Amino acid sequence: MISHWHYAFSVGLLVLYLVILARWHGGRYPRVVSGPADFAFLTFGIGGLVLFGPIGQTLARILFDKPNALDWLALASGMTLAALLISRRAWRRLVVYHVDAATLDRVLEELLTPDAGHFVRTIHGFEDPVRRKGIRIEVSSHWMTATIEAYGHEPERLIHALEGGLVDRLRTRSSLPSKVGELFLAGSALILLLGTAGWLLAQPQALAALRGFIERLPGG
Repeated sequence: MISHWHYAFSVGLLVLYLVILARWHGGRYPRVVSGPADFAFLTFGIGGLVLFGPIGQTLARILFDKPNALDWLALASGMTLAALLISRRAWRRLVVYHVDAATLDRVLEELLTPDAGHFVRTIHGFEDPVRRKGIRIEVSSHWMTATIEAYGHEPERLIHALEGGLVDRLRTRSSLPSKVGELFLAGSALILLLGTAGWLLAQPQALAALRGFIERLPGG
């Protein structure tokens, strides 16, 4: 059975992650986040649910029978190592929050066109056929989020150079108010409310008090 601190840790991290997303989407300007940082926030946000949820609980019982604090630490370390191995592609990626496709396209053209004319526009992004490198762009109009991934020769260096230019130029591009931030904020409040209610109902004293309150109601 999941303990109280396991429960609080998993729900709390998810709520914090949603609040961070709400902050990124609620700002006046688009927010550029490096691939590793974005993956780390996502991992911490859902890591508690994975570690202390049904999957983690089952794995802990299989490996340790009756896991203690050190066992949970070992399991968390193993999951962290697995996440690091999965995140290798994140080093060649940028994520831009609270941005629309047209604004991002204009800014990228400003950054890449002066580059000796090597980069040309493609269906999926920009490409330099001479130096055999480029970037792929995926934009979600509903969530106002864009992913930029470099490929080809030295993709990590290309994405790192692109990050600074994007941050500088997007600071001058105001974004229209978005409902996405409000949606994430409402989601965090709902999860916190349901999590707190679930924890209270799991307490024998709370259940007894609720049962007594219902019995006192007319017709109870």
